[in-house]
Amino acid sequence: MFHYGANWEASHRHEITGDLEDQWEARTKLADVNDDGRPDLMTTTSKGTTNIEVHTRIYLADTDLGYADKPSFELKSKGGLAIPYLVDLNNDEKLDLVVRSFPITLRNIANYLLRKKISLKIETYLFKNGGYAKKPSYSNYVTADISEGREEISFANGDFDGDGAKDVAVGARSSSLSIFTHGKGGVIGSRAWKTINVHTFGIARTADLDDSGTDDIVIFHPLGKYQNEIEVIRF
Repeated sequence: MFHYGANWEASHRHEITGDLEDQWEARTKLADVNDDGRPDLMTTTSKGTTNIEVHTRIYLADTDLGYADKPSFELKSKGGLAIPYLVDLNNDEKLDLVVRSFPITLRNIANYLLRKKISLKIETYLFKNGGYAKKPSYSNYVTADISEGREEISFANGDFDGDGAKDVAVGARSSSLSIFTHGKGGVIGSRAWKTINVHTFGIARTADLDDSGTDDIVIFHPLGKYQNEIEVIRF
């Protein structure tokens, strides 16, 4: 349900189609994907436990704040948990799609049990020519440490090198944060630009704290032995 206009008196209802009976989680997000001033809709539904399926659908709003029954873009991820989110990676005022996923494979299970590590997959879909391509413009695997508690792996986007494009920061190890920046082709490189020694089990947020033109990173730890600490990384 959308409420808008003077005193929020106007409203519009949109029903998400699809069979949600056997799906254990459904999420929605509103954002202006194509920079036309209207709220576009991203829905994420997931089902399963060992054989997880995650469906991400993006609906571009029309002039009447309506959405077509068929999504403008649809991505189906199978065999692992996938977390999609929208961010302008290349500074073109359009929102690109970034998907973090944790594939459930025999190798990943063995790494988790024996080494307390897991393979993290990062994919990006750039918004070009009015939509997203079916194949990702960038894909990379990062081996990350796993917390023995419930802490999450730090992950954030920001312009850390000052080129105007959003980079990726990910806690590849429990004590080091890897920064991946854009290469000559405009896509995120597969090798880390910098590796910073910091406790990475926690939640990362980015902002230009010192007005230097580059984003900084703040990591706080809601759980674990570092929960009384806040770490700041300045670029």
